[in-house]
Amino acid sequence: MNLKRIILILLLSIGLNTTAQNEFKFGAKAGFNYSGFNVNGSSSYSDGYGYQFGIIGEYKFSNSFSLQPEVIYILKKGGRGTPSAFFPRGLITSELTYIDIPINGKYYFFKGFAAEFGPQLDILINEETSIDFYDDSQSGSFVNFETNGIQFSLNLGISYLITDKYLLQFRYSYGLSNVYKDLEAKNTVFAFSVGYFFL
Repeated sequence: MNLKRIILILLLSIGLNTTAQNEFKFGAKAGFNYSGFNVNGSSSYSDGYGYQFGIIGEYKFSNSFSLQPEVIYILKKGGRGTPSAFFPRGLITSELTYIDIPINGKYYFFKGFAAEFGPQLDILINEETSIDFYDDSQSGSFVNFETNGIQFSLNLGISYLITDKYLLQFRYSYGLSNVYKDLEAKNTVFAFSVGYFFL
């Protein structure tokens, strides 16, 4: 699915009219996250804390199922060792700023509690990447790891609607595509946020 289709789906979801059975809400959320890189099934490299904020919508198809599109500004951090064939040895660390566009299905299973699951488009808007060499005498000026501007992730989470307006949300996001073009590293994010619905 390309970027134009995902944005179109998001706009259509937000533009749906409310009816007696189908209810639409619009609001904002903010929170923090703990993120890192998954490399060959391991996440034992450099992790870090980040933040996130953005807008959310929720369109209820029934009392038990709804669709929740979001547009989120988020900072993710991570690191990995240089490839085994690379010398000198060192640690690559990145601070990556994204516009994330998740579209999650929500299944309400008990008194405001909902399970969330769905795809996410990650659009990279800023990056800061550095390499710390284990041998301080080495120089990293010749090293260049190019990042992917468009990435995809999969979300799994749980949320609690305290009232019609207040939302607590915990989510795990796993990258389906690599952060770097020629290097194995996928974003993994644990995020907690608080939301407020205006409408």
